[in-house]
Order: sequence, then structure tokens, then C-alpha cells
Amino acid sequence: MTSQRESEFSRAEWIAFALSLVSALVSLGFSTAALHLVEKSDPTYTYVLFNLARTIALVLSFVLVARFRSHAALMIMTSLMALVQLLDGVVGAIDDDPMTTYGPWGIAVASILALVHLIRSHRSANLGAAGQA
Repeated sequence: MTSQRESEFSRAEWIAFALSLVSALVSLGFSTAALHLVEKSDPTYTYVLFNLARTIALVLSFVLVARFRSHAALMIMTSLMALVQLLDGVVGAIDDDPMTTYGPWGIAVASILALVHLIRSHRSANLGAAGQA
């Protein structure tokens, strides 16, 4: 039988989950929009489809994280989405667009802070459980 701690997400986990899922859904939105902006005859159409496929897989990964309440997977996915946002900001910087630079970097910082909070809450919970044993 699983304990309540193993089967439910804490507040810190839900915050990290929500930030990361929103980030993945925004990526899905941009991928879907790109699909509608590119004609099938355009040589970049296939690349847009590949990007969309990967983004769908990313969003579905979050469904699995929520379904199985995997704390380790949540930390990995939150780290991954923070990295994606950092790199999106680099693309914005290369494009010399403040909105697509600072927006993703802000989301990345929020995700990193959520991840730090998540790690600290896990340490506190583990120390508390060790003290009770």
C-alpha cells in the first residue's frame, strides 16, 4: 500500500507542475500556429511537423507525471522546461526581440525557483520522516 506522501503531490509539486505544464502548452500553441502558417509545399513544413510531434510528446509526458504522481519525473520535467525557456530566450536575444527574450527568461526563472522550492520541500519531508523513524 502506498503512503499519502507517495500518492499525492504537495503544494510545491503542484506549483512546479503547473508552471512547467503551462510552458509546454505554450510551446504546443506555437507549434500548432506554425503548422497553420506554413504551406504543405514549403520545404520547412516537415520540420514544423517534427516540432509539433515532439511538443505533443512533451505535453503527454506531463499527463503521465500527473497520473503517476512521480516526484522524480516532475523534477526532471521542470528542469527540462526551464532549459527550454532559457534557450527560447536565447533565440529571442538572437532575433533582437525583447518580448521573446525576457518573457521566456522570466518563465525560466520562475520554473527554477519552483524547482528549488520543490527540492527544499522534499529535503524537509525526508528529514522529518527520518526523524520519526
